[in-house]
Amino acid sequence: MSTNIEDMSDQELADLIEAAREALAHRQSLEAVRGQMGDAIKQARASGVLETPEEGAHYVAPYDATELCVAGDVRTHNGQAWLLQRGACVGPPSEANGWVKTELFA
Repeated sequence: MSTNIEDMSDQELADLIEAAREALAHRQSLEAVRGQMGDAIKQARASGVLETPEEGAHYVAPYDATELCVAGDVRTHNGQAWLLQRGACVGPPSEANGWVKTELFA
């Protein structure tokens, strides 16, 4: 497949459009699931079913889904404080995972 859109055949363009649609649907579905997981964990924390980690606690990789970080959580990682801005996250704090650096607990 050509990398220049102008040089692509109609079929190559159609295949590219379909691949882009599938990639977008995957991203949107994943983000929706992260939001639902985050909401469920927040509700479980509020009810006392799950423990709410201390704000600014050191990031530890979750053992299972009940230990996911959720939007609003602040964790320290590699000497920096991070705030999760969206959904739920299994990965370590990074901008790619939806975290932003914060001055809290730094």
